[in-house]
Amino acid sequence: MVTVDSSTASVAQHTFSVDIPQTTIKDVKNDWQKHVASGNKGKASFVNEEYIQTGVVNKNISPDPFTMYSKLMETPVGVRLTARLELNYLASSSGVANSNQDLAVQKFLQDFAIDQYRTAVKKELNIEQKKLASLEKDLSKGIKEEEKSTKNMKENDRSNERSEDAISTNNRDINNSTDKISDQKGMVNVTASDPNATKGAKKTLAELKREKRSLQKQNESQSKKIDNRNKENREEDRNIQLAQQNNETLKVAIERQKAVVEVVQVKLNNIQ
Repeated sequence: MVTVDSSTASVAQHTFSVDIPQTTIKDVKNDWQKHVASGNKGKASFVNEEYIQTGVVNKNISPDPFTMYSKLMETPVGVRLTARLELNYLASSSGVANSNQDLAVQKFLQDFAIDQYRTAVKKELNIEQKKLASLEKDLSKGIKEEEKSTKNMKENDRSNERSEDAISTNNRDINNSTDKISDQKGMVNVTASDPNATKGAKKTLAELKREKRSLQKQNESQSKKIDNRNKENREEDRNIQLAQQNNETLKVAIERQKAVVEVVQVKLNNIQ
């Protein structure tokens, strides 16, 4: 709670002070001048870092314009606002200064202090909420990265299955080619006495050998692709583990930050 302290210097001069937590003079200065100057009929000036506003009009404090002297001083926890008023204090029937005027001055300062404190806490809340949003964004990104790595691994596994099926099919064709080549070599030997027939047999043998080499190269290519995909999967698996660890850390940080936001929100709600 923001409270106002007061002391009496004389019948004509009362001094009031209020602490505004979580603020700096830079935050408060302009707003305080506007708060004092609102509706006044006098001039403002600064003397020895003291803000002087003449002709202040506030019917709740005094029926007549008055002068307010005020200073802002930074403290370890915020800003201390001290105000000294020169006005005609109305006397009560007991002859002492009218307490209603004191209350009005206190309310004038307290309303300003509460508004400034509320603004400061709203800024704090906004900062903490942004921190929470950033953590949640990082977690969402981490989850997507984990899902992407998992998807890549599954796609690689499916591609490897297709490559292995292709290799199996090629192996069968290679075995068939081996048998055909063996048979064709026999045909070359059989037709050795006939130049034309031998030429045709050798040509067919060469074609069978080319087909076999082509199948073997295809298998080598598929094997290399499988090796590359397996390498990618190992890397993706490491990425998943790192992402999971990071995501768990982020989840803990998010819960802590939610608690911080809740504390600041409660503080804001309790400002009065």
